[in-house]
Amino acid sequence: MDVFSRLSSLPRIWLLVPLGLWLAWWAGSAVASEGSRRTFAVSLAAVAIGVPTVKAVLGRRVRPGFIAVEVPVLLLLLSTLVFRERSADELAYNPLDAAAQFRVLCVALALVLGAVALISRPHATPSNGRLTSLPIRLYLLYVFVVFLGAPVSIDLPLTAYRGVELITGLIVMVGARRSVGDEAGERIGTVLYWFHVGLLLSVWIGFILSPDEVMYRILNSNSPLGWQIQGIWPSISSNGVGALGVLVTFWSLARLRILPTPTSLQRGLGYVMAGLAVATLIFAQYRTGYVAFVAGLLVYLLFGKKWVFASLVVMVVLGAIAVGPSSLIGDAEPFALRGQTTEQASKLSSRVDFWRASIPVWEESPLIGRGLLTATRFEVLAPLGLPYTSGIHSTWVEALVGTGLIGLTLLSLSFLITFKRAFARALWSGDLLPVLLLTVLAVRSITGSTFETFSYQAMIFLWLALALSDDEQQRLESVPSTGRPEP
Repeated sequence: MDVFSRLSSLPRIWLLVPLGLWLAWWAGSAVASEGSRRTFAVSLAAVAIGVPTVKAVLGRRVRPGFIAVEVPVLLLLLSTLVFRERSADELAYNPLDAAAQFRVLCVALALVLGAVALISRPHATPSNGRLTSLPIRLYLLYVFVVFLGAPVSIDLPLTAYRGVELITGLIVMVGARRSVGDEAGERIGTVLYWFHVGLLLSVWIGFILSPDEVMYRILNSNSPLGWQIQGIWPSISSNGVGALGVLVTFWSLARLRILPTPTSLQRGLGYVMAGLAVATLIFAQYRTGYVAFVAGLLVYLLFGKKWVFASLVVMVVLGAIAVGPSSLIGDAEPFALRGQTTEQASKLSSRVDFWRASIPVWEESPLIGRGLLTATRFEVLAPLGLPYTSGIHSTWVEALVGTGLIGLTLLSLSFLITFKRAFARALWSGDLLPVLLLTVLAVRSITGSTFETFSYQAMIFLWLALALSDDEQQRLESVPSTGRPEP
C-alpha cells in the first residue's frame, strides 16, 4: 500500500521536472544574452533569492503558507502598479519595455508560486472541502472566453496575455485556499487592505514632496477647486485616487466592526485612515466616487442599524431641498460639474461617445468579442484620437466589446451571485465588509474599469468571490442571527 501511495504522488513531483529544466535553460541563455533578457533574468533571480531570505530573517513570525499566500498576492498587486504612460502605437511597437518586463516578472513568479501551492501538501483544508466557489467557476469560464476571443482580436499575444493575468489571479487565490484553508480569506484581505492604504499614502507623500505634479490643474476655471490630485509614485489617475478614497473609507470602518475587541490604537488608526480617505475623495473630485460614497454610506447605515442617524440625515437633506432647492442645487452644481458644462457632464466626460463608438466593433464578433482591452484601445479609442486612453471607462462595455455576450453574461452572473452572498452575510452575521466593497465596485463599474480586467480591484472581487463560499447562506441561516435587522 505504501508503494502505491508513493507512486501516486510521483506525477505531481514530475510535473516540476520539465518546468525546472526549462527555467534552467532559459536562465542560462538569458544571462548569456544582452539587453532586456539579462535584466529580466537577474531581477527574477533577485526576487527568488530575496523571498526565502526575508522568510529566514523573520523566522517564526512568518505564518505557515507565507510563500503560498502573502507572497504571490503581493506580487500580483505589485504588477498592477503603473510607472509610465504609453500610446497605442508604442504599446504595439514595444509591448515589453522595462516596466512591462517588471509586470510580467511579477505575474510569472506569482503563477509559479500559486501552481506549486496547488500541488503541495496543504497546511489546512477548507471547512466545506471545496477549493472553489460558483462565482469563481463562472469567472473561470469568463477567462476561457477571453482566450477564445484572442485569435479574432487585432493583437493575439496581447489579448492572450490579458487572459494569462486573470487566470494567474484565480490560481493564486485557489492555491492560497488549498494551502491554508479558510484562513486564506482573512490573510488575503489583510494584504489587500494594507496595499490600498499604501497606495493612498503614496498619493499624499507625493503631494508633500512634489505638489505641482500631484495637483492636476483643471483647465476650466469655473470649477471652485481648480485642481485635482493624482498619484505620481506610482502613477494613479484622479479617478483612481478617488476610487481608492471610497474603498479605504468603508474598508477601514468595516474592519473595526469585525474586530472582537479593537484596541484604542486600532480604533484611532481606523478612524484616521477613514478621514484621510474621505479627504482624498474630495480633493480627487471623482464624481462617480461621490455616488459610490453615498451608496456605501446608505448600506453602512441600514445594515449597521443606525436608524436614528440615518433618519436624521434623510430629514436634513429633505428639509434643505424643501426650503431652498434652487439655492442648494446652484451651490452644489459647480462642484458636481467640476468645471465642465452641463452638456459635457450629461455625456459623462465623453464616455457616452466612447460607448456609442464601440458598438460597431462589438457587432463584428457579438458572441465572444473582439479581444479584451485590445478591441477598445486599438479599434475604438485610437481612431477617436485618444491613443493614451487605455480603456473604455466601463466594466460592462469593456466586457461586451472584449468578450461578447457570452463573456458579459458569465461576468454578470459571477458578480451578482457574489453580491447576493455578501448581502446574506451582512444580513445574518453583521459583517458589512463584503457588501460595502462590492457596492463601491458596482457603482464604479458603470463608468470605470474594475474586475473585467486584471487590476487590484479585480483582486478584491476574486478574494470576495472565493471567501463567500457556496454554502455561505445556508451556514449563516443555521445559526442564531447576530446582525439581522429587526422587522
